[in-house]
Parts: sequence; C-alpha cells; structure tokens
Amino acid sequence: MYTRLDEILGWLHRRLTEVEKIVAVKGTISLSNLGELHAVMERICMKRQECKELIRKV
Repeated sequence: MYTRLDEILGWLHRRLTEVEKIVAVKGTISLSNLGELHAVMERICMKRQECKELIRKV
C-alpha cells in the first residue's frame, strides 16, 4: 500500500516539476503549449483522485 502511494506522489511531483519547468523557461504559457499543459494538469488531477481514494482505504 505504501509503495503504491509513494509511486503516485512521486508521479505527481514529477508532473508538477514538468509544469513548473515549462512556466519557468518560457516565462509565460503560449497558446501552442496550452494543450500540453492542460493534458498534464488533467493527468495530475486524475492521479490526485487516485491518491485520495487510496488514503481513504487506509
């Protein structure tokens, strides 16, 4: 159980880091990157929900 939760939290951290890098390097988000950014954020939200469900089971 802890390994799975750690994997999800690690995944979330890596995705957030990717988003931060996009913003830090570009300074702003161009329209061409919005789709990619939205997809990453959507996956983060899905993983957060998985994480919440796992925590409830503990």
